This record gives sequence, C-alpha cells and structure tokens, in this order.
Amino acid sequence: MNEKTKKKTLTYLLAFTIPLVIRAIPELKYKYPLGADTPFYMYTMKYGQVPPLIMDIWRQNNIYYTLLAWLGKTGIDPIIFFKIYPPIVFALTILGFVAYADIKLKWKPRDLIILSTVMTLTPALLRLSWDLHRQNFATLILAWTIVLQETKLPWKIKTPTTLAALLTIAFTHEFIFAIAITVVLWNIIGKIWKQKTFSRKKKATLTIATLLILAIPVIAYVMLKPQIFQVTTKILRSKYYISWKHLDTILTFTILSYGPILPLAALGVFHSNLTTPWTILLTASLAILTPLNRIIHTLSYPLSVYAANTVRKLNPRKTAPYLTLMVLLIQPLSMLGAFPLPITIYAHVRYGSFTDLLAPSIPEEKIEALQYFKQYIEKQSKIKTIGFHPSYLSGWISYIYGNYNLKYYPTTLAWARKGKTLYYISFNDHRNPMLKYKNINQTKIATHKELALYILNPK
Repeated sequence: MNEKTKKKTLTYLLAFTIPLVIRAIPELKYKYPLGADTPFYMYTMKYGQVPPLIMDIWRQNNIYYTLLAWLGKTGIDPIIFFKIYPPIVFALTILGFVAYADIKLKWKPRDLIILSTVMTLTPALLRLSWDLHRQNFATLILAWTIVLQETKLPWKIKTPTTLAALLTIAFTHEFIFAIAITVVLWNIIGKIWKQKTFSRKKKATLTIATLLILAIPVIAYVMLKPQIFQVTTKILRSKYYISWKHLDTILTFTILSYGPILPLAALGVFHSNLTTPWTILLTASLAILTPLNRIIHTLSYPLSVYAANTVRKLNPRKTAPYLTLMVLLIQPLSMLGAFPLPITIYAHVRYGSFTDLLAPSIPEEKIEALQYFKQYIEKQSKIKTIGFHPSYLSGWISYIYGNYNLKYYPTTLAWARKGKTLYYISFNDHRNPMLKYKNINQTKIATHKELALYILNPK
C-alpha cells in the first residue's frame, strides 16, 4: 500500500469513526433504543408485519418493512438490533457525503474530516438518526448512488445499479425518492450537456433516454400505489401558511434543529450537482408542503456541507476553527443530556411536546411501566383490547402488546361510552383525560410511577 492510498484509507476510517462514536453515545447512555418511532420498526421484526396503528399508503408494499420482517425471522433481538444499527447507518451516510466531497469536489483529507465532524454535530441530522430509520435507510442508498455517479465505472454498471437504487428508494421512502429523482436527473443531464464532443441532437436524444429510464421507478410505484394521487392532492390542499402566528414556532424549531450550523452554511454556499438540486427542491417545498419539520430537518444534509465548506477555509494555525468546533458542540451535548439550553427550556414551556422532536428518548420509567403492566393484563384472557393515552406511548405499546387490539384515546373513549370492557393505560393523576367522565366505570389495577393500568367498564 503506497503512502497516498494509506492516507486516504485512514481519512475514510476516521471520517466513519467520528459519527459512529458520537451517535453511539446515547445508545450507550440509554437502556432502550432511542425515539418514539423506533418501537414500531421493532414491532415489524417481532411480529412480521407493519404495526396496525400506523398502517397507511406510505407503509404499503414497503421494502424496508419487508427487510425488517425477514431479519426478525432470523431470531435477531429487535432491541439489540436497534441499539447497534442506527449509529452504523448514520456513519455510513456521512461517509457517503465524504466520499462525494473526495471524488467530485476534490477536498483535501483535512477538509473531509471537517465535513464528517460538522455533519456529525448538526443537531437536525442527529435528530433524524434517533428513530426515522426508513428515511435514513433511503438516504444512505441515495448518498452512495450519487457517489456511484462520480466514479469511473462504465455506464453498463452505473445504469442498472442506479435504477435498482431508485426503485429501492421509491418503495422505502417517498420523500427521499423525490429528492433522489431530482438529484440523479440533475446530475446525469448536467453531465450530458457538458460534453463538448456531443452534438446537440445526441444530447437531446440522451436526455430523452434518461427521462424514460428514470420514469421506470416512478411508473412502477404508481402502478402498485395508484391511490398516491388522491393522497398527494389532499396533502397539497392542506397547506401550512406561514404567518406571524407561526413564525416564532418555525424560528424556534429551526434554531433547535441547526444552532450555529445555519450562519456557517450561509457563508459557505457553493454549487454542486448534489447540494444544489437538493437545496432548491426542499426550499421550494417549504412553501407548499405540510410536514415543515421533516423538510427543515432533511435540508440539513446540504446545509451541513455548506457549513463544512466555511469551516475548512478557516486558518488552522489560528483559534477560529477550534472555537467554531467548541460552539458546534454545545447543541449536540445538550441533546445528549449534558445540560439544558435556555432555548430548549423556553421551547418546552412555550410549546410542550414540540421539543420532543429533539429529545433522544421517551422516559425509561414509562417503558418499564408498560412492561410491568403486562403481568396483570396476561392474567385476564378474555379482554383483548387496550386503550392508551398519551399517544407518544403508541410505539412501545405496539411492541409490548402487539397481539392485542390497540386503540388511541379517542377510540378508547368511544368504546368506553358504549359500555365496552377494555384495558386502559394512562397517567396516574389529573393528566388522565378519562377522569372527567364520571359515568364511565374505571377500576385501577396497578400503578408504576406516573402511569396506571385501568379496566374500563369491568364486568
């Protein structure tokens, strides 16, 4: 191995290790896998199907859930798997961006380490890694698909591999699929029209051929999910209009999601065939789509690259890059539970569960309470329905009580008013909304710290 190859290998190894170690910290700190959504994925591994509580068009015919169901059949423990798997995907995705910066942007080894570090310390990217595993899996494939486009491999390999990657992304996560189609199309067509040896006719022919090939995953998706048009129309009609009433919410959320990354990104904007189309698409989407939080977070991929571009230009012989690194550490350390930031406290008081978007895990005592109640529920074989409140417990309730008929609070209330008998898990105090309905017979069976197990309308 020559010196150049050795240096590149060490650079890539370090660029992978930095995000892996940082992302592993909360997994080591907390007893259970992170996030409110992770237990839904664990459910699929355990029971071999999509959880009924969250079944919708986005999860039908989904490759990611199919893979999880297959993994579950191998006997892998879902809890152990989702303690190890997320840090690896996080690190591999960042490594994909590092490989792109190396191959396409020709950044130096020092710059690549800076990129890995900045992306690792971007709060929004950490938040995405907690429990949005389906989106993260699709993003991982997208990152390495773009790297593939920049290699010197022949098109006989690139074309079918890219097509297979896009099909996988399409049937994994639609939001990332929209980004993937945009970025790949921008990338390929841009390269076609930059070829000086091609005639205009040949360029036009290749462009049409590219559009036809990239239409294959779109057509395949629409054929399997024709109801997507109706769902998309509904989403587009439910616009989230930005007004002064919502401005403080959006600003607070943006600051929590980025911290000092945002001004650094503004100073480091540059054009590339990965970051430019990604940024344009999502910035435009902010005006028309409802899931603002998801769009703001997913913008963090190109924005963190822009921020790294600013940091890498700082003089390493001066204190500026090291002070910048210290500032970048503040928000991630707060997210990992080292100390509360004033804005986090303000957001919690002002918005309540709004700040859960950046929390690493629901309280462990609540998970343990759900496990504790299981011994009481299993004693009674006749009652097969469990209602619950609050809704953020739905993931762990699905995982622990997957063989039961589970109901969110509105349905639980409707059933109770009809006199039906069911279990009900909620708070052990005034936060239990069912307490205000005096005509519903509620018998408390067990308590565990903040939560309690009830039987509604016992017979």
